Amino acid sequence: MATIAGTSKFSLDVTYSGLGTASGRAVRLQASASANLATVPDVLFSYGTGTVLDSAGAIPVNDIYAEIKTVGLGSDLSITVNGGSDKNPAGVALAFTKIKYAFVALMSPTAVKKLYIGPIDTANAAQLWFGTVGAGVYEEVYYRSEHIGPAAGWTVNSTTASIFYMSNPGAADISALIVLAGTK
Repeated sequence: MATIAGTSKFSLDVTYSGLGTASGRAVRLQASASANLATVPDVLFSYGTGTVLDSAGAIPVNDIYAEIKTVGLGSDLSITVNGGSDKNPAGVALAFTKIKYAFVALMSPTAVKKLYIGPIDTANAAQLWFGTVGAGVYEEVYYRSEHIGPAAGWTVNSTTASIFYMSNPGAADISALIVLAGTK
């Protein structure tokens, strides 16, 4: 049996630059898990709360969540995007009101590892791109999933739509890179 070694890495490059006619903070996410080619696309965010792309094609956001989390075998993971203890890179509790970008990549995918991402009839789960929260409402992810929301974003709140939910139906732990960006 051959062994292939690889390195997983994540970087967040923050620069200050003029974007079109406005000056603001531009955030470019780049992450790679070279062992499985799970790469965050070169997506550009600008600091703001607007509902249209700026002149550079950046998505206006003012908060971000970027973590590598492990979902245990047969277990679930809930990220509270508004009103909980999950935090942004600056250590501030998330308080999203709109999610505009969602990305999940399995760090060590195999033919049998997968995550279910979606409401799956979970209390207080955000509908996001699913549009509903029923028991059969989820996306099966074997490698990666990326969703760019509508210009105004998908609505989340602290009472009825506060959880980004995923479930591991398999028989092995799975580490996943999770990136959420939006406005608060």
